[in-house]
Amino acid sequence: MAKLVFMDPGGKYVGSAADGRSIITHDGQSYGHINGDSIISPAGILLGHIRGGSVIDPAGKLILLVKEKD
Repeated sequence: MAKLVFMDPGGKYVGSAADGRSIITHDGQSYGHINGDSIISPAGILLGHIRGGSVIDPAGKLILLVKEKD
């Protein structure tokens, strides 16, 4: 399985999901988890939906970019 890397819209690293499900920040904190095409915060709040190489929040704003890394 490829590792997913998440960056902010400016290209700055936010976190990665080595297991394809749990997004962990560079300092080891949980950013959220992937459930289907949704990203859910640790508190259970919908952060956004993965659409191609982007994560779009419920209001339609680009919040993250997604890349697959081997």
